[in-house]
Amino acid sequence: MVTVIIATRNEPLLNKTIEWLYESAGGEIEVIVTLDEPQEVDDRAVVIKNDKPLGRRVNINNAAKIAKGEHLFILDAHCKMSKDWDIKMAESCPEKGIAVSCIQDMYDDGELRPGIYQQVYMNKGYEEKWWARKPAEVTEEMMCFTGCSWMIPKDYFWECGGYDESLGMYGWDGPEWACKVWMGFGGKVVLRSDVICGHVFGTNDHNKSYISSKVKFSEYKKYMTNLYSDKIEAFREKFAPIPNEKEGNKVTVVEKVDTIETKQGDLVVKIVRKHYKPYKVQHDGTKSDAEIEEAVLDLITEVDYEETVLDAEDFELGPTVTTPAPEDG
Repeated sequence: MVTVIIATRNEPLLNKTIEWLYESAGGEIEVIVTLDEPQEVDDRAVVIKNDKPLGRRVNINNAAKIAKGEHLFILDAHCKMSKDWDIKMAESCPEKGIAVSCIQDMYDDGELRPGIYQQVYMNKGYEEKWWARKPAEVTEEMMCFTGCSWMIPKDYFWECGGYDESLGMYGWDGPEWACKVWMGFGGKVVLRSDVICGHVFGTNDHNKSYISSKVKFSEYKKYMTNLYSDKIEAFREKFAPIPNEKEGNKVTVVEKVDTIETKQGDLVVKIVRKHYKPYKVQHDGTKSDAEIEEAVLDLITEVDYEETVLDAEDFELGPTVTTPAPEDG
C-alpha cells in the first residue's frame, strides 16, 4: 500500500486532489491530510488537525509516523496524477532512494496544459533548477527534484531521519532530500518519466503564508555547505555535464511552426499554420543548436496562436477549387 501525505493550509483544490488520487490509483492507497487551518476534507482521508500552523516539514513527519503504507508519496494539495501512478512509482522506487514523477502545468478543472517539466539539477548554490532534457529511459537517475510529487520507502524515510525540522517550516524540500539521499544515506533519486503529476500553480495565496516562515536562503545554503561541502563537487561531477554558472553556459531558443492541411476529396478545404511558443533550453554548450533542436522539438506543445490561411467556408463564392494537373503529352 502507498500512503499519500498532503500537508496543506486552506487549499481550495484539496478535495479534488483526493478524488483524483483515488480515481487514478491502480492499487490500495491511504491518504493522510494535515491541516494548519480548519477545512472540510473528503471523508476517505485520515486528517490531522493542528491548533496552530506547524509548517510542511513538521506536518509531513507527523503524518509519516502514523502511515500504514510501505511507501510514502509526498504530494501538493493541487495535483492530479496519471493512471496507475502508485504502481509505477512503487516499482521504480529504489529500496534506498526516491522516485519522482514528471510535472505538467494544469488548469484547476484537471485539464492538463501543454508543457512538461522533467529533469532537475542543482546549481552550486544548492538551488534546484529545471533543465529541458528529454529522459533517455522510463526510469533514470536524476540529480535533484522539486518537492511537489515524490515517493520514498517509509523505512528509508526514517533511516534518513525524516525531514530536518531545523530547516524551517517551508521550502527547499527537493535539495534537502536529494543531498540527504545521494550524499548522506547511500541512496539515489530516479525519475519515472511516464508518470505525470498535473500541478496547478498559484492556486492559493493564503497557503503561501508558509513562505513568511520559509528558511532564509543564506541560512539554508550555510546548512547544506556545512553538511556536504566535502562531497558536493564529486556529486556534481557524477551528473556532468549539467547546466551551471560557468562561462559558456548557453540558452538555445527552439521555435516551431506547423502547416496542416485538411481535404474533402481532391479539394484543399483548410490550411492552418500553428505557431508554437518558443522553447528555451538551458544547456552546457557541448551540443550544437541543431542537435538541441532535434532533441526537444517534440516537447514543444503549447500553441501560441493559429492562423487560418485558407478556408473554403469563409468564401461567399463557393468552395475553393484546385487547378487540374496538366495532361500527359
